[in-house]
Formats: sequence, structure tokens, C-alpha cells
Amino acid sequence: MKSNYGIKYFKFYDDTVALKKDRLIELSKGIKSIGIHWKAATRVDFAGLDVLNMMRQSGCEEVAYGIESLDQEVLDKNNKGITLNQVYEAMRNTKKVGLKSRVYFIIGLPGEKPGFSNRLEKFLDETNPDAVDVSTFVAFPGSPIYHNPKKWGINLKSFEFKDYIMTLGLKNGELSKNLTFEHDVLTEEEIKEERAKSIKLIKDRNQVQNF
Repeated sequence: MKSNYGIKYFKFYDDTVALKKDRLIELSKGIKSIGIHWKAATRVDFAGLDVLNMMRQSGCEEVAYGIESLDQEVLDKNNKGITLNQVYEAMRNTKKVGLKSRVYFIIGLPGEKPGFSNRLEKFLDETNPDAVDVSTFVAFPGSPIYHNPKKWGINLKSFEFKDYIMTLGLKNGELSKNLTFEHDVLTEEEIKEERAKSIKLIKDRNQVQNF
């Protein structure tokens, strides 16, 4: 692709590019040898300084993290398998090696409490990521929550597949997206209010960037 079309920048659609370190080492060596720029995503618990520095040295310019919630109880309830300490450490490591950071959040995860936008604002003040995205929770068909929503205190309102859109993004109508569920803690109005506040916050901070 580089030789035939002059393409020098790639985004790898791999949610956890650092999951297998040996594979990442091999990939980074190969990428470095052909001189391209790239970006990818990984988990915060795989974002050690050695891994991120290796990625940076091979031409990586940005790493993305799916953080989802800034409430540890919510992360635990939804089996995210990470801690907030790991989140903050990953953000520090990312800046330390000179990589840009992109972070993803989900409004309306089971167990989420009032104050999502306030927690988000505090996090952005403390970490200052380069780009931020907020999606609205959807219990995808095939997921444990979809098949057993009562376990999470969720009531599904729609079973129309056309309603099951992961995200419309900050530029494509996320605010007008209706909920497909009833939450265990928050009302629909509260979720939509938190979503609107969060999206306005991100836009006001100019942390919306192209993907």
C-alpha cells in the first residue's frame, strides 16, 4: 500500500493491540522498518511504559483507551476488569512517552450514578487527553446483559435491531439517539441530561477530533 499508493498512515482496528506482547514486538519492528505512522487502541492495564515507548519508537502517534466509566463500582459491575488507578497510570505513561491519547466513555452503563458529567470534567482537567468520545449504552444482542438484563437491573425497551447502534459520535447525532433500555438507577431524562452536559463539555474543550 505504501509503494503502490503512497499511504503512510494507518489505523489498526484492534481493541487490544498490546494484548500479546511478543506479537506487538514483532509488529513494531516490522512497521518501523518500512517507516509508516500509525495509531491503535489497547486496554489501560496493558499500557506499561515499555510497551507504549516501543509503539512510539516504531511510528505510533496515538493510542486509544476504552475507559467507559469513572466509577469503580460501575467498572466492576460491568466486568471491565480495570481499576481507576490503572486508568490514570496509563494516561501518565502515554504522555510520558510522547503519544497522543484518545479516550472512550459510555453513558448509561448499569449501576452508573448521577454526576457522570462532573466526574468526566474532573478527569479531563487532570489528564487532558487529546480526543474524547462519549457513546450511549446499548445492550448488544449476544451480550450477557441482552440475554439476562434483570441480572443488571436493566429493562430492555426495544428489540428492533435498527435501534442497536453502538455510537453516532459527537458529530453525528448522538444527542438525538433514544435509549433502548430503562436504567437501574437513572431515569431516561437524567441519562440524556448527563449525555448532553458531557458532549457540551467535550466540545467546549475542543477535544472532538476525527477518527
